[in-house]
Amino acid sequence: MNGLEKAKLKDKILNFAIVKKSQWEVEELWEDKFKHGYSIRHIESIVEEILIELPEVLDKYPQPGSKNYYLKSSPKDFLDWGGFVSLYEVSQIENKDVYDKIKLEDEIRKLQKISLEQKTKTHYLPIVISIISLGFAAYSLLKPFDSVPQEQYDIKMKSIKKELKQIKVDFKQKNDELKDRLSKAEMLIAVYESDSTN
Repeated sequence: MNGLEKAKLKDKILNFAIVKKSQWEVEELWEDKFKHGYSIRHIESIVEEILIELPEVLDKYPQPGSKNYYLKSSPKDFLDWGGFVSLYEVSQIENKDVYDKIKLEDEIRKLQKISLEQKTKTHYLPIVISIISLGFAAYSLLKPFDSVPQEQYDIKMKSIKKELKQIKVDFKQKNDELKDRLSKAEMLIAVYESDSTN
């Protein structure tokens, strides 16, 4: 039995109690309303739930072994408001809100992690490229000169300069892409954080 069906049964039991006006037993309730759909034990357990949930409305006579129930106060206002069905619907909305909030917080954590990774990449990538460039420069300066013809030397230098230029272009392109992704991630985080505070 789902929550909505149980809420409808509880409202039906309260309506029965209003019509009865006096004391009544679960067996009488079961015979009148639920004989063809539910067991008497099931109906009794639902009546006991109502006793716990609305002690100011429904009560049981205190004599030992008594199975007689009665209304302490009228549940009419509660039923006019929507009764247990409305309580159930409100709880479903609250559960959905909690689920949405958890999901949103999870998305924010993921975006913050991506943002941190992007910041790390944009911070260390220039350092690595600088070290590689310095390594090339140191190698060419410290390398013992063989008698290399000027023409070969010029070709080699052009090749190195071309490679360095290509590395710089690639780095700039990667850096621009990472900055773009980082700014998008930061914008999404800001949007999610503003939504979660509202």
